[in-house]
Amino acid sequence: MTTNNKHLVRAGHEFAAAMTSDTPIITIAKMVTELASALDVQSARSDALAAELARYSMSAGDADQRMAESRAARQTLGFGQDADDVAPVDLVERINALAAALKASEANDADARCHVAELEEKCAALAGENVALKAGVTYFAYSPEYGFDYFKDKQSAIDTAQAEIDAYREDADDGWSEDVQRVSWGIVIQQAQGFDAQGLHTSDSQHTYQTCDYKLVDTIETPATDAWVNEQRAVGATRVETNIRACYEEFPESSRDIVDECIQISANAAAQLRGSKV
Repeated sequence: MTTNNKHLVRAGHEFAAAMTSDTPIITIAKMVTELASALDVQSARSDALAAELARYSMSAGDADQRMAESRAARQTLGFGQDADDVAPVDLVERINALAAALKASEANDADARCHVAELEEKCAALAGENVALKAGVTYFAYSPEYGFDYFKDKQSAIDTAQAEIDAYREDADDGWSEDVQRVSWGIVIQQAQGFDAQGLHTSDSQHTYQTCDYKLVDTIETPATDAWVNEQRAVGATRVETNIRACYEEFPESSRDIVDECIQISANAAAQLRGSKV
């Protein structure tokens, strides 16, 4: 019981006890005043409590709506709709966990977008090299009778080789020449190219020349294609290493040294293809 209530009760009891024929009027008036003041205080407090309660009161329809929303929120967060052992802190923890999972998902999505962008860049490089190959590749045709010649387009090389076969056919009355099997056409992958050029020299016959050396070089450089091919080979080497490690315990003890060497060889091959070191 609050202090105000106790005071009001006490004043009421005192007033009732004093209500006799011998009680002075002044005393009764004083008690009535005190009782009225206590009633005023209690009335004001009751009005304040009623106003406070009105802030949290709602209609039956609003209460049903709030209950439905609460149940839906609990179910969404993984709790039972009517679970009575769920504290607000449990809901907060579950919401924080979902927020952290969402943030991690966004980070993974950003990584995926970066990976896609990297793949798109590699594909663009491969496509560019493919265009260069089609535009700058050199074809050749060869026949023992015709000799060897270069062509800028594939069809010219094919037509030349076919014409040489036709020429052998015209002379095939007494049988085909074995040389027809040497007729061919194709793509020039590498050509001899001079390097290590030295100074000019003059021969005894007054002929000026320059010494150098020769080596085979690619006709068209394809770094993106080469990198892609090397990566596929490296993936294969890594897969071999992974498979050996997965069944390592199945090998007998006597052969573990050889198995370890195979694992190292596979790892070194993958690293070398990727341009790094183990």
